[in-house]
Amino acid sequence: MSVDIEVIPVKNKTFTWEALKFELLALSLDQQVSLLLGREPKLLKLSSRHEVEVGQVILPTNYYCFQLTRDNTLMLSCDKNAETYTDEQAYLDDFGRNLTPDIRAYISKCWAEVGYSYAVESWGGRTEGETVLLVAISKAIARLLDGFIVIKDDLFSLPVGVYSPSEFSSCKPMFR
Repeated sequence: MSVDIEVIPVKNKTFTWEALKFELLALSLDQQVSLLLGREPKLLKLSSRHEVEVGQVILPTNYYCFQLTRDNTLMLSCDKNAETYTDEQAYLDDFGRNLTPDIRAYISKCWAEVGYSYAVESWGGRTEGETVLLVAISKAIARLLDGFIVIKDDLFSLPVGVYSPSEFSSCKPMFR
């Protein structure tokens, strides 16, 4: 079973692999997750398996996988809303029921102007610690973008909803 967390930017900001890697290495992760991440994690462009350079901006429409100390199924993608036929307001009305209608409308308007979102995904057959890293990567991207995190499954310590990075900071996976 694959699981994904979406990160919605509300400002037209970008981030580089270097910035994401710095955020991840700065997190206080338990030993098992730190060992999986390693000191020199790599991001590979999925289509070519070429390593992403540290200063490269992560933009649509690209798909990436993580090269860590052990095999893993973590993926990162960035898709344009128009290419995925995303109706921002309907999406937020569905998954953002924890927010007031005014906040959903504000996020929807901003997200439509930005025009894309990020997804962090873990496929089935995941390695030990991967689910915690899934949450950590999502949190790091949301912080870099001043964005919001969307939980679409009842697989986390927070219910389905849309969360700021600070609200999401205590989120834990409830699956392996």
